[in-house]
Amino acid sequence: MKKMITLLFVTTLLLGCSKDDSDTPNKSNTLNPPSWIQGTWENEVGLAMTFTSNDMFNALGDLLEISYVNAFKSDPLYYALYTFYDKSSDTEYSIHLKSDAIDMLEHKFTKISSTEIKDRFGNVYIKQ
Repeated sequence: MKKMITLLFVTTLLLGCSKDDSDTPNKSNTLNPPSWIQGTWENEVGLAMTFTSNDMFNALGDLLEISYVNAFKSDPLYYALYTFYDKSSDTEYSIHLKSDAIDMLEHKFTKISSTEIKDRFGNVYIKQ
């Protein structure tokens, strides 16, 4: 009985941790945001995100601006172990930073209209 429980646990663990093949790896480790999301978006508390043709930036007012691609490339350990994956459609854009074993970062954006997007937490951003 213990062997069956152990086998069931291991099988569940292996299936739960399997790779998601729906994302496409970016071997150049850049991002490829679709044209509909490119530009600057801001939410009601002043957090801004800017998407370019090959990067994503977060900003909090004039205090801080972070480039995802540059932050990633500036850390040799992350650059060696992890790969950006992104997926887009006409209404969704998602970004993952993954290794073979760990999904480090996930962002998902849904297009509400040409001037509004929503992140995976339900926060709405207005195009600036």
